Amino acid sequence: MGPGEAARQAILQTRLVAILRHVPTPLVGGVAQALAAGGVRALEVTFPSPHADAGRDTASAIGHLVRTLPGEVAVGAGTVLTVDQVEQAAQAGASFIVSPNTDQRVIARASELGLAALPGAATATECLAAHAAGASLVKLFPAGSLGLGYVKDLLQPLAGLPLVAVGGVNLDNAHQFIQAGCVAVGVGGSLVDQRLVQAQEFGQLRANAAEFLRVAQGLGGK
Repeated sequence: MGPGEAARQAILQTRLVAILRHVPTPLVGGVAQALAAGGVRALEVTFPSPHADAGRDTASAIGHLVRTLPGEVAVGAGTVLTVDQVEQAAQAGASFIVSPNTDQRVIARASELGLAALPGAATATECLAAHAAGASLVKLFPAGSLGLGYVKDLLQPLAGLPLVAVGGVNLDNAHQFIQAGCVAVGVGGSLVDQRLVQAQEFGQLRANAAEFLRVAQGLGGK
């Protein structure tokens, strides 16, 4: 099993992708270790912009996590908008990439490099185009704004489409998105709370991760 398929399986099994966005570089390692200790098996570190210079810290952070986290934890790159970013992510050791949009060139390059691709889509046309282009999973974005009813309506004619709900997902609605038909959820600020990050409250981040996993998998919690 290649790294991309291993990442896809980790996401499907745990039903959760933890999104590290705007986490200060010196704190990325501690945050990621706490999330992994809480059971997270898929971590997304987002690029700040498509410019190479701005992406160096992200690529460095991904490389550090790949080297230091347990092997069963998949590390990916988020907000991947360009082929160059795909290549930076692959060189750093990422096993998957996540985008807010669907770009066939980005998906194709990720596939060539053995990475799972999670392109963003909202409409039925976009979701099917992403899937047809080779998406490993399709990121439904912004899921919170679209709503649970939208997910149910979308999946009525598109049953089996592997959607990952991202944007506006929290403890109150995470499992509802799963019940509506999504295969997983991606969670940023409501899991990786910036106040906890800045205070280096790694124990609470670990507890938050464990609770989100229980909720996403329908095992209790909210």
